[in-house]
This record gives sequence, structure tokens and C-alpha cells, in this order.
Amino acid sequence: MTRGPKKIRSDARRNKDIIMSSTIELSHSNIDITEMKMLDIAKHGGVGVGTLYRHFESKARLCESVMDKQVETMFQEIDTYLEKHKK
Repeated sequence: MTRGPKKIRSDARRNKDIIMSSTIELSHSNIDITEMKMLDIAKHGGVGVGTLYRHFESKARLCESVMDKQVETMFQEIDTYLEKHKK
């Protein structure tokens, strides 16, 4: 029997979103990503370090996910703009 993709609990999804948002907020406050510590990201988001590592095994994976999300959002905004300004 084949299983579909694992369903993510809503609290786990929320924690993951908090972690990614915290990373973005810290980077927007002129903190270089190379200077950020995983502990600082967790504290900023109000989650435990264990929670952070449960979602992202390394800072590189976290950065990759943040960039993927930002690119996805950018393409959604482009699609919305193009749809709105269709001739």
C-alpha cells in the first residue's frame, strides 16, 4: 500500500512559518545571514531550538526554504499583476 505525502499538523506548519518569518525579519534588520545563529532565529520567533531543527536540519536548508518561499511569492504576485492588467 502506497501512502500519499505526510500531512503536516497545523501547529507544526505554524511553527515552520514563524521560523521562516523570523529569519526574514532578522535579515531585514541588517543582520547578515552568515552572522545569524540558529538560537537567535529560534528566540526571535519564540520557538525552541529543537523545534527549529525538527523543521530545518541546518541554516543552509532554512535559507533555501526561505528563498524558495520568496520566489514562489514573487511569481504569485507576477501572475496576479498580469491577470489584473490583461488586455
